[in-house]
Formats: sequence, structure tokens, C-alpha cells
Amino acid sequence: MVLNMIVRISIEKVGQGAYLAHCTGDPWPPKTHTSIADCLRDYGTEIAPEFAQFANIEYAGCQLETTAIADLEPRAEELAGRLVELIAGVHAAA
Repeated sequence: MVLNMIVRISIEKVGQGAYLAHCTGDPWPPKTHTSIADCLRDYGTEIAPEFAQFANIEYAGCQLETTAIADLEPRAEELAGRLVELIAGVHAAA
């Protein structure tokens, strides 16, 4: 039985090379990582398939499309790059 079909992974930059990440439903406190991609790789390996199948990834007020948990680890660099590009585009348009 799957408890949550979709979870939200929220990432916040807290310093140079320091990103705080938290996943909804995770009983543990937020974790610090050295990059956005590291956050995604970590949750890609830690979220059990019976807990959730998909994630919405949020960073600096922007969100990517719903992504399969199974894709987080192998696509971590690509997804992180897309988040950074999305934020840059939002700031350029402002």
C-alpha cells in the first residue's frame, strides 16, 4: 500500500554550498547537503516506493513538474540544472 502518492521536496539555500532539504511526511529534521543535486540523490535513494511514487521539487519559490522518485537519483544533475535555469529566468523577467 502506498501512503502518499506524491511528496514535496523543499530545498532552501542556507549558505555557500549549503542546501537544506525536507520531504513532506519525513519524520526526521531537514538535512543539509552540498548541492541541489545531492539533495535529490539523497531523497531518490531514501524514499521507499511504498511511501510515495512521485515528488514535486521546490526551490526558491519555483517548482518542477511532478517527477518519479525512481528518476531523482539518476537525473539529479539534470533536474538541479533545470531548477537553477527556471529561477534565473524568473529573476530575468522580473
